[in-house]
Amino acid sequence: MTGPSRVASMVLTALVDSGAGTLFAPQARALTGLDDRSFEAAVAELDDRGQIVVERHHAPDPHLQGDWRSLSLLRPGLARAEAAAAGRACFDRWVREFLQQHRCT
Repeated sequence: MTGPSRVASMVLTALVDSGAGTLFAPQARALTGLDDRSFEAAVAELDDRGQIVVERHHAPDPHLQGDWRSLSLLRPGLARAEAAAAGRACFDRWVREFLQQHRCT
């Protein structure tokens, strides 16, 4: 099996460089500088190759519209369920912090 494409490698690098190995899709896209089409192709490639876990999250607040997918690196020895849990933990942490600080006006 050949390695990931250049654009997929850019997404992997962003996840590795994050330290935690998990980013929201818009964060990863911004870090790579890829256009939407290239980014989505890279995410699909990495998901198909089993190198990342993509989790879709639904925000509990109507003001939180957007792309809330988390991308988690599937590191050697890490079970898919553990990578998915890391994505959920990242999302839960962010939502908790946001809702503690956000005030509707």
